[in-house]
Amino acid sequence: MVSLAWLLQRGGQQVLALTALVALATGHYVLSRLPLPVMLENAGQFEAGSTSEFVIDQTLAQPSLLLVFEGEVGDAVDLRFDRARLQESTARLLEHLGVSLPAGDHPVSLLTSQAEKAKTFLRISVVPIPGQASRVTLKTPREAGDSGLALILRADGARLAVSALSAGDPSPDAPPPQRILRLGGRPLPVLSGAVPLSMLAAAGSEIRLRITPADRGWEDVPRLALAPTDQRDAALSAFGIGVRAGRESQFTDYACAAGSRLPLANPGRLADGRCAGGEGMLRLVSLGFRPGLLSVQASGLAWVRKDGAVHTLDLVAWLKENPILATLIGALDAAVLAWCKQLFFGGGWRLGRGSD
Repeated sequence: MVSLAWLLQRGGQQVLALTALVALATGHYVLSRLPLPVMLENAGQFEAGSTSEFVIDQTLAQPSLLLVFEGEVGDAVDLRFDRARLQESTARLLEHLGVSLPAGDHPVSLLTSQAEKAKTFLRISVVPIPGQASRVTLKTPREAGDSGLALILRADGARLAVSALSAGDPSPDAPPPQRILRLGGRPLPVLSGAVPLSMLAAAGSEIRLRITPADRGWEDVPRLALAPTDQRDAALSAFGIGVRAGRESQFTDYACAAGSRLPLANPGRLADGRCAGGEGMLRLVSLGFRPGLLSVQASGLAWVRKDGAVHTLDLVAWLKENPILATLIGALDAAVLAWCKQLFFGGGWRLGRGSD
């Protein structure tokens, strides 16, 4: 009969072989699902439709210009704030005219008509709150139809500042551009269009912007965009960007800056939109606004979740690019499989039977 020591020795080898086989399979599985950072230039655009929103996560040290609107002649602009206040420069001007202003944040609206030969210009900036990371959200519902543009903006951990001015017909007898400013439902005196009006939205409140072009559809002339190249600053940098259906939804798309190049231990953070600020930086290259669609192109190295799936290592392509490593892994696979075959299916030994 087979001795007990020999059986134990054989059993120990089987355990080792089985452990090696499991470890090998686990290694292949882990490698095939290993999150891999990717250059966002190669990841394609992020798109938010009319039922989703685009999010920008930032850490800012000072107010920074984000969006500009360069109006065309006759464009009508409807700008509404849930809660906002006039900035100090505008408040001082109105108080100098004898207008008393209520303290705190109130609903604010600014309307400009489709007057001939009048243009409206907007500047939207992010004003950080010290010690907080900001999350700016942009959404483009189809409220304005196919020719106009509707945009909803919100900032958490920061405030959004909007300045507006209108340029009219420069001839001496031309009437000034018509603007209607209301604060808390109360109409304020009409100021000359050349006088900039500045408003500061409360953190967590919404700004609704609706633009109706005078004579052409929005597809023909993109008027709303990121700050010009010569004015780009920290507001166009982010440590995370993403797309989700709403505030309570997970992110279908999210990119988290991977400046440290450390492995992403928990890929689920991307679905939750959780990204440690300061580890790296992404750069917003362009924002494309169309009725019901916002398209975003960014640059930088990032961990990426796109269409609900985390970008992972393409093991086959990686092995093709590293033939020596592929040969070593193949040899290891073959050796472990041959060892297991010999121990479990070899003809010189059968479990429970004797030997000569």
